[in-house]
Amino acid sequence: MDNAQLKSAAYRKLNDYQLRANQINKTKAIAISSAIVLLLVFTYLCIHRPTFSATHQLTGENADRAFILETKTPKGSLVTMDMKKASSVNISKGSSVTMDRVETKTANENGQASFKILPGELKSGTNEIQFTVKSPGSIKRKFHYTIEKNKLPITLEVSITDDIVNSDSIKRVAVVTDPLNTISVNHMFNKANSKTGRENFEIRNYDLINLASISPEYLTDTIETPIQVSVTDVDGQERTESYLVEVSTFTNLTVNQPEETDAESIKLSGKASPGADVFIADQNTVSNESGDFEISVPLPKIGINLFELTASRPVEKKSTRFIAVNRLAPKVELTVKTNAVNEHSLTIEGTTTPGAAVSINGQPVVVEDNQFTWLYNFPWDTSQTYTFNIKAQKPGYRNNEEQVVIPQMPVFRKPSP
Repeated sequence: MDNAQLKSAAYRKLNDYQLRANQINKTKAIAISSAIVLLLVFTYLCIHRPTFSATHQLTGENADRAFILETKTPKGSLVTMDMKKASSVNISKGSSVTMDRVETKTANENGQASFKILPGELKSGTNEIQFTVKSPGSIKRKFHYTIEKNKLPITLEVSITDDIVNSDSIKRVAVVTDPLNTISVNHMFNKANSKTGRENFEIRNYDLINLASISPEYLTDTIETPIQVSVTDVDGQERTESYLVEVSTFTNLTVNQPEETDAESIKLSGKASPGADVFIADQNTVSNESGDFEISVPLPKIGINLFELTASRPVEKKSTRFIAVNRLAPKVELTVKTNAVNEHSLTIEGTTTPGAAVSINGQPVVVEDNQFTWLYNFPWDTSQTYTFNIKAQKPGYRNNEEQVVIPQMPVFRKPSP
């Protein structure tokens, strides 16, 4: 091999060594870069990884009891409590949660977030609740927290008051119990999973009388009957209380007092229990859903007309009211008009009922064919306002009066003789 060939071979080997060195350096650089990236990621995860701890306590009394759960996470974290994912080691099937609820809060500057859990949201036993924490670095992590719930005594407070709605007598039953309990009143009303535990019910006296199953003819004016309130909590515990109430057995009835009238008939109105049959004389009507009724009756005589009204519904006792209506005698007809004859006199003309007597300022006026005309001459040398009172009278009729006022007249000088 000559020198040129040796030299060429040497150059090739040198190039191979350089290529291998470059590849080795590149691999080392990649490895170092990867290590740095992994170190940075690890450091980031260590700094921003979600952490979670919590404590809880049962606070309040009776219907205001609640578990207050305080969580501790990195400040600014989003903390989500997922009640749908809760479970209990004492329940073989299904969740211990009675209400599906997901709630998210932001941890404050101290990393704290507070959650309120009603006792009725968890059944008794050991309950695991799932929390998801999303750190400010957008890293999520799931945690579980355990609450041990013992069976709690059931709260039950009841108040019953009387009221009238649309003319119907009712009992207002206000119930206070633990939130999410089921409430039953006389097996007529049921409120499942009451969110607040504070509910109001209206029971008609009519329904209470009906439940008593007493025939109307044997009813006393009032009866005592029980109202039974039952509440059941999420663990199936039940508490029942019975309250004895007094109930009026009469159908409600009030009649409006009408004004006196000279008409031959009148409309009587009032209120009765809704759907009640209202009778007066030989006429009847039915009160509407608001309890209103109206019925027309004749007034057979002038003077006091006395009417008996009754109202009744099945299972209730009949109510009776008496109403007196004064029918007035007819009023004497009287129409009046004035006409100026000249600047010194006027006439007052009119018509009246046949047989009526007419007077003006107490002076009788001649009436012919139910008509009258009266002449008045204004006095000389006098300026004043003139008032004329016209009265029509007839036996068996009410008087009728009209008044005519003439503005101040000018002074009329009596002509010299």
